[in-house]
Amino acid sequence: WVVTRDDNDVTNGWGPDSDLRAPAEQALVEHHPMRRSGDDLRRAIGWGDLADLLLVDVRPHRSPRAGREASLGAVAADASLRADDRTMLGPEQETWLGERLGASNARWQLVASQVMVGDLSVELGGDTLLNNDQWDGYPAARRRLVDQLRAAPAPIVLAGDLHSGVIDVLRDGDGEVVATALVPPSLSSAVDDRIATAVSAAPLFRSDLLEVRGGVNGWVELTVGPERTRAEIVVIDAIDPAAEPTVAVSALIDRAGGPPTVTG
Repeated sequence: WVVTRDDNDVTNGWGPDSDLRAPAEQALVEHHPMRRSGDDLRRAIGWGDLADLLLVDVRPHRSPRAGREASLGAVAADASLRADDRTMLGPEQETWLGERLGASNARWQLVASQVMVGDLSVELGGDTLLNNDQWDGYPAARRRLVDQLRAAPAPIVLAGDLHSGVIDVLRDGDGEVVATALVPPSLSSAVDDRIATAVSAAPLFRSDLLEVRGGVNGWVELTVGPERTRAEIVVIDAIDPAAEPTVAVSALIDRAGGPPTVTG
């Protein structure tokens, strides 16, 4: 097990100023197989020369949420949200990640973020509507992350928190594919039907969302090889004790780069 945390391990949508952070972190490290050093839970774990797993901690140092209230319970991007000095990881952790990615000699670099990195925003009525708790709410920080990923030999981004399965790609400013990004469904938590519908409709607005399975339960299974990695979104009925898991969709990621081949 390689354990990280969700926001609900403290309180929904928490940031650096949460009063519950200290007792929640104490409980987390006392009851999970993890070591903590410093002011966050970042870690680097290597599997020989095959893969380096880099876990970042997206809540302890992030800038406050920004944007203005908009329709459909979303937030609209504005100048404050797009400011260049906004950070998701904080300067020290951001530097740490860049150095680790640039120095990795493994075949693959797996970067794990608790919230989705890819673009899930939609354009509606002249506004860019988004969830400002994800990397969508920190576009300048995401651009810096993509630049760091570009320096790595073969990065794959893993994320969570969406209660939906997603396969998408991250591109640099020139439109070149930098990394495949994967989001697993939740194992057992339910999701609001309105959110599931909105997430499932997002590919109509974002062509880089290659596959979206909104509101399902399951996980993502990776089979990592020297030249190719297969990612499978596995779904299961979390209520029926006799349910069997099935592979809903799979993606073959080539170490040479480019978008993955998606089937299913």
